[in-house]
Amino acid sequence: MEAKSDRATTAAAPRPGRLALIAMSALLIWHTAAMMIGPSPPSAMTDTARAVMEPYLTLLRLDNVWGFFAPNVKLGSHFSYVIEDAQGKTTTFTPADDLNRFHPNYIWFRDRYARIMEEPDVYGDVTGAELCLKHAPLNPVKVSLVQRAQKPFGPHHQMEGLHPYSPEFVTEKTVRTVDCPGR
Repeated sequence: MEAKSDRATTAAAPRPGRLALIAMSALLIWHTAAMMIGPSPPSAMTDTARAVMEPYLTLLRLDNVWGFFAPNVKLGSHFSYVIEDAQGKTTTFTPADDLNRFHPNYIWFRDRYARIMEEPDVYGDVTGAELCLKHAPLNPVKVSLVQRAQKPFGPHHQMEGLHPYSPEFVTEKTVRTVDCPGR
């Protein structure tokens, strides 16, 4: 008697319809193709497929290049800025240090800082003015936007107790200096 009731509950369980199975299979195929095409090197075939899949690749951040794995890891860079007040005292800030890597805004701010370093002529003045207002209690007269780029760092340096962002492994470049308005 119990075997009959088990069969009855199993048969009564709702199953996805044929259309739902086709849709899930199509999504699986699409996503798998996107994961293969996203990091692939340029060619006639992949360029055509990439043009169709570009919005999907960008949305899920799958638009990487082949070199995203070791051994050719890109050297990093950080955005910093230096506030100078009327007495000439300088204070350095690295805003990425205050970001939480697990918060959704981390990617947005990281990309924003990269864009400021890449295109200081476009974004430098607005960013400088924003930072002047943010640090108004320091009475800033100017803000210098700085790119801190990492130099090559090897395992032997790590064994010596050094850090990739130690001063000897970083070059600093002022990408833009902005005078604070009204100062």
